[in-house]
Amino acid sequence: MKRKKPSKKTEPYKRVEEKLEELSTRISRIENNLSEIEEKTRTSFQDYLRYIELIAKNIYFDILIEDELNRLSKLPSGDTSLFHKVISNIQKKDEIRSQIIALRMGVVTLPFNFQIRVLLDLSKKWNLPFEEIGSCLIEKLGKEEAKRLVGNDDIIQYYGEDMVSIWESLLEG
Repeated sequence: MKRKKPSKKTEPYKRVEEKLEELSTRISRIENNLSEIEEKTRTSFQDYLRYIELIAKNIYFDILIEDELNRLSKLPSGDTSLFHKVISNIQKKDEIRSQIIALRMGVVTLPFNFQIRVLLDLSKKWNLPFEEIGSCLIEKLGKEEAKRLVGNDDIIQYYGEDMVSIWESLLEG
């Protein structure tokens, strides 16, 4: 049997087929890239909406905590039970802050240290024992958060150096 030589028409046809296949592959890659871009945009937009929601909640808690602290500051005396709601709201605000950080976006908030200092100032003004306020902070915030939010300088400013060792023992206990 005699073999047929490929015709000249077949060779251009093969080239066209190869080019069409190459073009089809490129179009598939472009479509995949567009799908990825669309998904990232959708995710970014959802993250941004979540960020706006969390910032709004964060501002709400800042205002709420400030209002509660203002009301407490007008009282002539008090006890640690009055601090529980404020500290709970500080804890909620800290949870929101953590969620914002997880989104890798900037956190807009009043510093926790300011709010903790106001609590310490009020507790000192009302002559509440540091052990009570310290225990209250640890109970509501947890040891790690209390340690992070309550600085030794703050304790020294409002209660004196002797209370730092009591604070450390409360954190260990």
